[in-house]
Amino acid sequence: MRTVKLINDGLWHCLCPTFSKSALAAPVYFAQPRVTTVRKCFSSRRCASNNTHHFRNFSTSVQPTQEHIDLQHASIQNLSSQSDESVLHDPWDLNDGSSSLTPSARYASAKPRPPQARENLVFENESTPFLYEKLRVAASYGRIQEVERIVQHLVKERGEEPNLRLYSALILGNVHYEDGAAWRVANLLEEMKQEGLRVDGGICHNVLKVLSVHVDYLFRNDILDHMRHRWFQLTEDGHHDVAAGLFREGQFELALDRLVQMRKEHVPVRPWLYDIAVYMLSEAGEIDEALRLMKLRQSLGESNISKNVWYFLLDAASSAFHYPATIHVWRAQVIPSYINPPSGMCLNVLTTASRVGDAQLATDVFRILGNRSTIFAASHYDMLLTTYLAADSPDLHAALSVLSIMTTAKLEPNTASTRPLFLYLRENPALTEQAFQVLNQLHASGRQVPTAALNVVIEAFAHQRNLKQALMVYKMFHTFAPSSHKGSYATIETFNLLLRGCSRTTPAAHGTALFLASELLALRVQPDAMTYDRLILTSCMSDHLEHGYKYFDEMVQLKWAPRAGTVSALAIALAEKHDPRCWDVLQLMNDRAAGAWEGRGDRVRKDVDRAWSRAQQSIPGTEEDLGRADE
Repeated sequence: MRTVKLINDGLWHCLCPTFSKSALAAPVYFAQPRVTTVRKCFSSRRCASNNTHHFRNFSTSVQPTQEHIDLQHASIQNLSSQSDESVLHDPWDLNDGSSSLTPSARYASAKPRPPQARENLVFENESTPFLYEKLRVAASYGRIQEVERIVQHLVKERGEEPNLRLYSALILGNVHYEDGAAWRVANLLEEMKQEGLRVDGGICHNVLKVLSVHVDYLFRNDILDHMRHRWFQLTEDGHHDVAAGLFREGQFELALDRLVQMRKEHVPVRPWLYDIAVYMLSEAGEIDEALRLMKLRQSLGESNISKNVWYFLLDAASSAFHYPATIHVWRAQVIPSYINPPSGMCLNVLTTASRVGDAQLATDVFRILGNRSTIFAASHYDMLLTTYLAADSPDLHAALSVLSIMTTAKLEPNTASTRPLFLYLRENPALTEQAFQVLNQLHASGRQVPTAALNVVIEAFAHQRNLKQALMVYKMFHTFAPSSHKGSYATIETFNLLLRGCSRTTPAAHGTALFLASELLALRVQPDAMTYDRLILTSCMSDHLEHGYKYFDEMVQLKWAPRAGTVSALAIALAEKHDPRCWDVLQLMNDRAAGAWEGRGDRVRKDVDRAWSRAQQSIPGTEEDLGRADE
C-alpha cells in the first residue's frame, strides 16, 4: 500500500500544534535493532563518596526500514481521524472518559504520573537547541539536578551523542556550593578521556569556576598547566575564578600577586572579587592588607562599595584593636552616617581609641551611643578616661572630670576605674599636686568629687613616700563631701592607703598608724584584712612587735590570714628577738596554707631558722629581710 509522505517542518507544526516529534516517533519499532553501546553515565550528584560510576545505556541513531515508516504513517493517519478532544486528551489521564464524573472526581481517580514521565512530557514540546540553551542556563546557576535531567533526556530520548556541550554543562553544574564537588568534576574529565573527547578552553574555564568554590589547589594547578601546554589564554572570568579560589584557600600572597598581575595585564578587577579578598583577609587577621585593598578601591574611584564589606572590616579591625583601619572606616563611613555600627562594635572602637589616646574618636563613640539613648556602664567611662591619659598630650583635667561625670550618672568609681590615673601619676609624680588642684577646681565649680578620685591622689603620694601630703589630703576629705552625705566620706580604702604610706616611710610611722586606727574606729569604718595586715607590717618595721603580734592574733580570730610577706616579716622579727612565738606564727600559717604561702612557706621557715640561730649566738640580726615585707 502506498503511503503519503509527511512533511515535518516548522510550518506543519504551526498548522498542527497538537502533534509533537515524540508523538510521531512513538509507534516506531525496530525489527533488527542495532546493538547499543554502554557508556559511562555523566556523573550523578548522588554518586557515593568512593567516586564509583553508574552506567547507563545511551541509544544510538538507527535507520528504520520502509516497513517501520509505513507503520508510523498509519499511526499518524489514525491520529488525524480522531476528534479534537481525543487529540488533546492527556495520555496519562487514566479516566474512562465518562462525562458524568466531575473534574475533582476525575482528578482523584487518576493515577499519579511517574516523575520521569512528567519530565519527558515537559521536554517533549521543546526543540533540541532550546534544551541545550536551557541546559547552559541551569548549569550556570548550579542547578545540577535539572542539568542531569536535561542531559538524560537529550541522550536517551533525543539520541544525542555525548559531546563537549553536555559535559561542559555537567561540569559547570558543580559550581553549587552545596551540591557540587571537585571530585565529581575529576570523574567527568576522566569520562571525557574515555569517550575520546578532548578538553577545550571552555571546559577548562568551567573547571576553574567550580574550583573557585570547591577549592583544590593541586587540581587547579593541573588545569592551569594543561591550559599553558595547549596555549589556552585565561579569560577575564578565568582570572577572577583563579584569584577567588586562592583567597578561599588562604593563599593570600599568591592571591594578591594574582590581583597585581591582573592590573598589569589591564584586566579589570570586579567588585565581588575585592569583596571576597577583604572578607578573607579580615577574617584571617590580615587587617593591613584588607585596609590597603579598600584604599586602593577608593583611589580607583569605586564609590559603591558594599556596606556589608565596610561593616565587616570595621568589626574585624576594632575587635583586633587595629587603629589605622578602625579610624579609616570610621571617618569614611560612620561620620558621614553611611553606616551605623551597633553598640557592641562601638565598644570595641572605644577600646581601640583608649589604647592609642584618640580622644576625638572616643568622643564620637559617646555621641553615637548617646543618640540612641544607651545606658552607659562604668566600662565606657573607664575607657574614656584611659583615652584622655593615653593621648599625645594627656588631658589630666578631662580624665578627672570623667570620674566626676560617673558620680553624676550614679556610677560610683572604684579602684579599677582609677588604675590608669594612678599609673599616669606614678610615671609623672610632679603632677600629683596638680591633680589635687584640679579636684579642688571641680568642687569649686559645683561638680561632685568622688572618694575614689581623692583616694588615687593619696595613693600617688603614698607611693612617693610623701606621707605628709597624703595626710593633708585626708584632712580635707570633709570639704569634698556633699551636703546630703551622712557619715564618713573616707572609706576603708582611704585608711588602707594611708597605712601603706606609714609602712613605706623610714622609719615606719608607727604613731601615725595608731592614730589612723583610732580614727577609723571613731568614724565607725569597718576594717578589713588589709587594714590588719598593714598594721602588723608597720609594727614590725617600727620594732613594736607586741602590737604586731596582737594584730596578728586578732586576724586569726577573725579567720583572716595576712599576706606571705607580712607573715615572713613578723616571724623573722620575733625570731631575732629569740621569741618562741615565731614558731606559732609559722604553724598557724602552715595550717591555713593557701595562695602565695604555699610557694614561700619553706623559704620563710629557712629564714626564721637562720634568724633564730643568730639570736642564739647573740649576733644581732639584720633588718634587710624586713624590706621585702610589703611586696
